[in-house]
Amino acid sequence: MHPLSQSKVPVIDLPNLEDLTPVSSEEGLFSLERAHKRYLQQSLTYTDDGRLLDEQGKAVMMEWEKPIMQQQARTVASTRGDILNVGFGMGYIDTFIHNKHAPRTHWIIECHPDVQRKMIQDGWLKLPHVRCIFAKWQDVIDYLPQFDGIYFDTWEESIFPFMEKLPNILRKDGVFSFFNNPTIEDLKNNQFIPTSYLEVLNKIGMEAFVESYDISQLVPDRESQGRVYWDPSHTNYYNPICKFK
Repeated sequence: MHPLSQSKVPVIDLPNLEDLTPVSSEEGLFSLERAHKRYLQQSLTYTDDGRLLDEQGKAVMMEWEKPIMQQQARTVASTRGDILNVGFGMGYIDTFIHNKHAPRTHWIIECHPDVQRKMIQDGWLKLPHVRCIFAKWQDVIDYLPQFDGIYFDTWEESIFPFMEKLPNILRKDGVFSFFNNPTIEDLKNNQFIPTSYLEVLNKIGMEAFVESYDISQLVPDRESQGRVYWDPSHTNYYNPICKFK
């Protein structure tokens, strides 16, 4: 357990999200913003062997993550309340949320046009209790209701601005999680969630702990990833569970 003073933020009323226009298009944050903008301008490809690739053939998401997504779906959606996922990707976590946990409402925010098209083709807009928002989360977050569970996994952008908004959209007894990818140095220091993440969580009055899973039989080799987004030497996954104190 990582002890991480809760600040209360007014709940924001929700307007009609059909009226929102879908979006198609500190130094480190600025660099990530530029990288994310380039990502949104690229064409993405869903392959038959279970990979989502960018224009350079580098993996954005891969099928090996599927068991992780199953566990993370349980983390955020086991209450069967109102659930938000930011970043559809290959749809693994949303499939587990919808099929295994039957939430009261299931919201999905996705900003990449190729992923949006995939969601439409696969029928996500027709599913009961599912609401798909085709926009950048930054453009809609101030209009969202509160949720019982929230998961965040986007590509090449900082998670910190989203975390700072959690007191607005996560209920007092809700659960937040994200795709956790600590560095080798973090793990050497037994820091299973990056220190910078814990600092932001502490700032908004949340505590975090992890569940550890052996993924030694799942991790991909470097070649299949193109660009290594997961170090093959990381054979445990540390599932973050974040709650208000």
